Amino acid sequence: MPKISKLAELRAKTDQELVKIIDDRLDLELRMASRIQVQSGAAKSRAEKSCREVSKLLSKVEDPEERRRLHQKFARLREALGDSATSKPTLQAAGFPF
Repeated sequence: MPKISKLAELRAKTDQELVKIIDDRLDLELRMASRIQVQSGAAKSRAEKSCREVSKLLSKVEDPEERRRLHQKFARLREALGDSATSKPTLQAAGFPF
């Protein structure tokens, strides 16, 4: 029984850390997105790469509320970058209708 509890505790901590990583990455990219118009194409390319990475990680977030919140922030970033250049997160498989 204690092993299951430890595993659940570890999983919860890992999920919290993943949420923090994604949240921090989105915050950084949102701040940078406002400056992209005056920066090189390399800056936009980096931001688009971040979007693809975040898109993959979003489906790994266990907490539905956190996943929804991060998805909304991700959508704002995609909009700021121009939706056509970034991939959409695959949340349908996790039960989200977007």
